[in-house]
Amino acid sequence: MLFHLRSALGRLLASPAPAAIAALTLVTVAGCAQQTGEGGAAPGSASPTATESAATSGSPAAAGSPAAAGALKVGLLTPGKITDKGWSESASDGLKKVASELHAETSPPLEGPISLADVPGMLRNLSQQGDNLIFLHGSEWDDAAKTVAPTAANTTFVVMGGRSVDAPKLYPIQFDADQATYLAGMVAGGMTKTNKIGLVGPTKIPIIVQAFQAFKKGVTAANPKATVTEVYVGSEDIAKAKQQTQQLLDSGADVIMHNANEGGKGVADAVMAKNGAMFIGANADQSDLATPKNLGSFVLDVPSAMVGVAKAVQGGDKGGKGYRAGLKDGAVGFTYNAKFAGKIPDALKAKVEQAKADIIAGKLNPSK
Repeated sequence: MLFHLRSALGRLLASPAPAAIAALTLVTVAGCAQQTGEGGAAPGSASPTATESAATSGSPAAAGSPAAAGALKVGLLTPGKITDKGWSESASDGLKKVASELHAETSPPLEGPISLADVPGMLRNLSQQGDNLIFLHGSEWDDAAKTVAPTAANTTFVVMGGRSVDAPKLYPIQFDADQATYLAGMVAGGMTKTNKIGLVGPTKIPIIVQAFQAFKKGVTAANPKATVTEVYVGSEDIAKAKQQTQQLLDSGADVIMHNANEGGKGVADAVMAKNGAMFIGANADQSDLATPKNLGSFVLDVPSAMVGVAKAVQGGDKGGKGYRAGLKDGAVGFTYNAKFAGKIPDALKAKVEQAKADIIAGKLNPSK
């Protein structure tokens, strides 16, 4: 049985357009990001201090003893820096929200880039130091959580966008970020002047691919003449993301959406430097990036999902199922940028709003 998230995204519902909706999954989606759980990770090597800090750092009572019965001690791994203004930062915000609302103890986040090979060791170290709830903010770490879970008797592992639910202590948050990126695709399809649109991702992992596929379907629904080209940077490198975006723009694309986590800053820089180009943000409200050329963002309410799962675990739930978060719950969506210098036609916004209603009613499934 999948639990439904009731998140606090009312502020986004107050957007000037009726189609503005709250939202991550997995936005992001986004990073990204998404989708049925959101967010990608960049391959690379963990910093020399990352694994060490998992074993030796933390809040004052974190140095080795398990959390007291009924108490939560929470760890977090992110694929990128927690200052990326997107996917990884949303998890950091979620960790703070868990600490505040549930009076939980937290370990310092382990920020990426993190090598896949290092993840099992990090998880074991966090578990041994007493973390009984660990969030892994990327679906690429699903196998690592599944591997470590049987040997960590007192720890529940929550993979954002994860799929492994066949054992206790695995409690993935499954964002329906494809629902949000479908709406973003409709906006892009309706706004392009060249009928060429670009997508920029970090690495080609299933949740990002699925989010991008839904985006393409949204583009086609709004504008059958438009084509979409997707590229993958291979990391969250800002300079590389900017270069890839410049190539898309030079080929004629005039709307670019990213799910590249910190690389999104490079995407925004390239868009700002190109006349007529437009930008769509990922996983969080990124209206502060390429602001006058920013149509809006597909967004995921990662913090509220993290709190929801943490409450369940604190109450004794051992997982073995997914925690679902989608449009119906207000957990994902598309929010318009009020400071966009252009004009998004009311007719397009009405189409997006109708698509949102159809998705919630079960009449439209962006993932099929």
